[in-house]
Amino acid sequence: MPQYKRSWSAWKAYCRALNVPHYRAKASVVMQYLLEKSTHVGTSSVYTQLSAIAFHYRRKGLSSPSDDTRVRMFMKGLKKSQVGHVVKRAKPMTVAILKRAVRRLAADGSLTTWRTVWRMCIGFSNLLRWDDMSRIQVNVTVAI
Repeated sequence: MPQYKRSWSAWKAYCRALNVPHYRAKASVVMQYLLEKSTHVGTSSVYTQLSAIAFHYRRKGLSSPSDDTRVRMFMKGLKKSQVGHVVKRAKPMTVAILKRAVRRLAADGSLTTWRTVWRMCIGFSNLLRWDDMSRIQVNVTVAI
């Protein structure tokens, strides 16, 4: 698959540097490679790396390192720990951004839109970022 080309090339280069075969590499080599990758990219990219390796192994009729119990446990642990996962925080909202957003959203007039505007205003007043505001939950109960 074309989307695996870069990942496969990186794997082959890594194996070449260690002087190990890129096909039939031990599970420990695969895990070491994925761990090193995880320090530079997010978990989903590490899964892509492993998927690329698995794809090429299976294409050659070999058993995939991703089928190895140790590699599967490693990937589960990696996902839980989020090793190497870099969270890019959004810049805090400015008055100009808030005014522009309120003007655009106010034209809609739906309840969902007004909830969004309310969250933005509350967040701005409390100096929250958008990703922080998106986690605000409000339970509204209407008595009839």
